[in-house]
Amino acid sequence: MNDTHPEAERIWIELLRRAGPEKRLQLATRLSRQARWRSMQAIARAHPELSELDRKLLYMRIHYGADLADRVADHLRKQST
Repeated sequence: MNDTHPEAERIWIELLRRAGPEKRLQLATRLSRQARWRSMQAIARAHPELSELDRKLLYMRIHYGADLADRVADHLRKQST
């Protein structure tokens, strides 16, 4: 599914090609940061009852899998005792 006009996409791709590696890395970092922030905001809206930590663990569960989220939660529980 692509909602971008073909000419706009062509121009965007050309601009990316002209940008150097440093600029492309900066853009990728910024877009990744924004995607993480939007995901966290969506989780906060959908689950206002969760604590900040629980929202982060849910984010981890959604994006990295239940196994990792459970291991991190167990580690945090052990550290707090």
